[in-house]
Amino acid sequence: MLKDENLDTHLLRLIQETCGQSPNTLERQRGLNQLVLLIQKSGKLYQDHHLLPIDYEDALQKTWLYFCRNLCEAVTAKNGPYDAEKGNIFTWLNAYLKKRILDAHLASQQAKEMIVSPRLCDQGNIIDPVENIPNPKPSENRANKMLTKIQQWLQSQEKRLSRIHLRDRPEINAYVLILRRLPPEETTWETLAQEWNISRSTLANFYQRRCLPLLQELRDQF
Repeated sequence: MLKDENLDTHLLRLIQETCGQSPNTLERQRGLNQLVLLIQKSGKLYQDHHLLPIDYEDALQKTWLYFCRNLCEAVTAKNGPYDAEKGNIFTWLNAYLKKRILDAHLASQQAKEMIVSPRLCDQGNIIDPVENIPNPKPSENRANKMLTKIQQWLQSQEKRLSRIHLRDRPEINAYVLILRRLPPEETTWETLAQEWNISRSTLANFYQRRCLPLLQELRDQF
């Protein structure tokens, strides 16, 4: 491994050579790939051991994508985000990586709160925590992971959850109710009440007393 001073000099020279190539050429792509490999081997990228490995890798991949798309523009821009005289390439990269890690931490915390933090509206009706999960889009990795986790949990606990139901109404059980409330096909309380010919308050009370404690079992999995 090169010493820090030699590494910085080597990287700076390689950056200049790479950005001297025309955009979208094989030569520039090779230079970017070589830069990524050298930076990875340096061990100088910011680490966060409190973040799940999959989330850290996601933040790192976003950082590499940003690096490859913006490096040459950042180098050549006047007063741009990367100034070799003010800091080396690691200063620039780690600043961006830390922002993506912070995003991951915030998303993780929001996921926990949406699962385990039931709230009451002004009228005392239960607000479903899973109702706050956004409909998943391709860019919403956290929402997709959270939904997948809940669906896997429901599948593994289907028999147990199906036995937890309203008196004399086995079709209105914890498994079905939680499943029907999940996005993207989430069913409104009003629709469920009409479908099952039961009051909305009865459904909400059952959900509060029996379903919310079950959802709290997911706390340690997020």
